[in-house]
Amino acid sequence: MTNIDSKRIVRNTIFLYLRMFLSMAVSLYTVRVVLQTLNAEDYGIYSAVGGVVLTFSVVANILTNASQRFFSYELGKNDNVNICKSLFSTIFYTYVLLVFIIILIAETIGIWFLRNKMIIPIGRDDAAMWVFQFTLISFCFSLLTNPFQAMIIAKEKMGIYAYISIADVILKLLIVYCLVAFDYDQLKIYALLVALVHIFINVLYVFFCVGISSEARLIKKIDRTTLKSIFSYSSWTLFGALTGMCNTQGINIVLNVFWGPIANTAYSISSQVSSVVTSFAGNFALAIKPPLIKSFAAEDYSASLRLFYLATRVTFLLMYMIILPLLINAPEILKLWLGNVSEYMVDFVRLTLVYSLVLTLSNPITNIVQAAGKVKIYHCIVDGFTLVSLPLIIFLYKNRFDINYCYYVIIAIFSIAHVIRLLIMKRVLTIFSIKKYVESVMVPIIFITVSSLVVMMYIRNFLIVGLWETVISCFVAFILVVSLCVLFLFAKNERQYLFRMLLKN
Repeated sequence: MTNIDSKRIVRNTIFLYLRMFLSMAVSLYTVRVVLQTLNAEDYGIYSAVGGVVLTFSVVANILTNASQRFFSYELGKNDNVNICKSLFSTIFYTYVLLVFIIILIAETIGIWFLRNKMIIPIGRDDAAMWVFQFTLISFCFSLLTNPFQAMIIAKEKMGIYAYISIADVILKLLIVYCLVAFDYDQLKIYALLVALVHIFINVLYVFFCVGISSEARLIKKIDRTTLKSIFSYSSWTLFGALTGMCNTQGINIVLNVFWGPIANTAYSISSQVSSVVTSFAGNFALAIKPPLIKSFAAEDYSASLRLFYLATRVTFLLMYMIILPLLINAPEILKLWLGNVSEYMVDFVRLTLVYSLVLTLSNPITNIVQAAGKVKIYHCIVDGFTLVSLPLIIFLYKNRFDINYCYYVIIAIFSIAHVIRLLIMKRVLTIFSIKKYVESVMVPIIFITVSSLVVMMYIRNFLIVGLWETVISCFVAFILVVSLCVLFLFAKNERQYLFRMLLKN
C-alpha cells in the first residue's frame, strides 16, 4: 500500500468524523425537541411533503456522482487548470438547466400530487404548502452549489466540512430556540428556518471552495465533448438514482398513501437513525473515494483493489459496531432519546439498520465501477433488478400485508443484488477474485454477524431493562464487534497498515 497517501486518508477521515459527531450530537437533541414541539402528526406531514420535493433528488444524485467522478478523474490525470475550469463550468451550467426543469415540474405535477393524492389532516393544507415551497427553494439552491461541494471532495479538503459544521450546529440549535419561542404555526416556522439555514450553509461551501480551488471558476464556453460524456455517464446511472429514490422518498410517499402521517413519522425517525449510523462508514468511504478514483485514473489497478478491500472491511466494522448495540437495545434507546415512542418506530429502526448494512457493503463496488466509467452494464442489470422493489411493496400493501414488508422486500432484493454486483465487478476489474472476496470478506462477515448476535441476545436475557443495563449492553456489543473484526475480518498486512496509519497520525 505504498502508493496510497495514508496520512491524507486518515486526516480527512478524522475531519469528517469530527463533523459527524458535531452534527450527530445536535441532531439527536433537535429531533427530540422538534418532534415534541410539532407533535407526531405535523412531523409526519413535514417528512411526507418534503419527500415529494426530494423525489427530484434522483437526477441531482446522478449529477453529483458524475461531478465527483469527473473532477477526481481529471485531477488524478494531472490535467491543467484550464481543462478543470472548463469541466467545472460545464457541470455548473448543467445544474442551472436542471433547476429550471425541477421548478417547472414541482410547481405543476408536484402540487397536483400534494393536493389530490397525499393524506393531509384537515386544516393543515396551508402549512403543507409552506413545507413544499420552502423545501423546493432550499433543494434548488443546494443543487446550484453541488459542483462546489464536489470540487471540495475531489480536492480532498475534508477539513472544510468540519469547520462549516460548527456553523451548522449553532444554527440548528437556534432553530430549536425559535421554534419554542415564537407563538405562530410551528410547522410553518420550522419549514422557513430550515430552508434559511440550508441556504446559508451552502453559501459557505461556495465561499470556501472558491478560496481553495483555482479550478472553481466559471467561464462562458461550454465544452460540448465534456457535456456529452457527462450525460452519457449520467444517463446510465439513472436506474441507480431511481432505485435510491424508490427506497427512500418513494417508500415514504407510499407509506403516507397507505398508512398516513404517523407511519411517515416512524419512517423519518428510522431514516435519521440510519443516516447517523451510515455516516460512521460513509465518512471513511468519502475520504477514500477520491484516491481510489485517482489511482484508477493513473492505471494503478493494484492500489485500487487494495483500497477496495480496505474500504469494504472498514465499512463493515464501522457500521456493525454501531448497528449491533442499536438492534439489541432499540426500544430502550428510542425511549431514552425521544421520550414517547410512536407506533411502528422500533420495528422500522431495526429493519432499516439491516437494510443500511446490506446497502453500504455494496458501495465500494459501485465506486470501482464508477472509477472505471463502466456504468452502462452495471446499472442496467443491477438497478433493473432492484427497481422492482417499489411496485412490489405497493402490490403487497394493496393486498393488506403488514407495514414492515416494505423493509422485507428491499432487504431481500438488495442482498441478491450484491451477488450481481460482484459478478459485474469481475468484468470491470479482471484482477479481482470473487472466490477470494467470499473467503476473506463474506465468510468472516457472516460468522461475525451470527456469533455476535447470539452472544448479545444471550447476555441481554440476564440484564434487567434499565439505563445502566442498556449502557453495559451497548458497550459489550461494541467491544465484541471490534474484537471479532480485528481477529477474523482483517488480513495481517491490513491490520499492520491500519495500526501504522493510526500511530503516525
